[in-house]
Amino acid sequence: MVLTGHGPAELLAGLDQVLVSERRTEELFATVACVWVCPDRRQTTIALAGHPPPLLVDAGQARVLDVPHGPALGIDAADDEPWPSSTLTLERPWLLLCYTDGLVEGRHGPGTTERFGIERLVGTVTALAGQHPQPPELLDRLLATVQAANGGQLSDDVAIVCLAARR
Repeated sequence: MVLTGHGPAELLAGLDQVLVSERRTEELFATVACVWVCPDRRQTTIALAGHPPPLLVDAGQARVLDVPHGPALGIDAADDEPWPSSTLTLERPWLLLCYTDGLVEGRHGPGTTERFGIERLVGTVTALAGQHPQPPELLDRLLATVQAANGGQLSDDVAIVCLAARR
């Protein structure tokens, strides 16, 4: 659907239709983060369906991107356009992290009930980015930090996608 030129709303509506028609049980749903990056790496368009907001790292600071979001795919969306998108202008160098909720739903410390959370994720990514590691090393350190805070392996699956534009 991306290759046929569909925009964010049409893409997510099509994926939602496929999921709903192919699933075996109504409880099945999916969260999705769609990111389009312009060839010059100066703009990105982001659409979220039930997915946590991405983090942008620029000038050594991580921050949560304030982008609109819609419901997860497979959840009945009452809106005519339930999956809005946002186009952002970016200044090089930048790094964008999209991640599943398993990364932030682990515990803040062994034996606690407090979640690691997005705020701690922002602080951790900022601290790690300040050490200027290459993206693979940054992701390894990030996952190790979150798992250590949790007291071991996380209970939910984790996926992290890192997009970066150098100078």
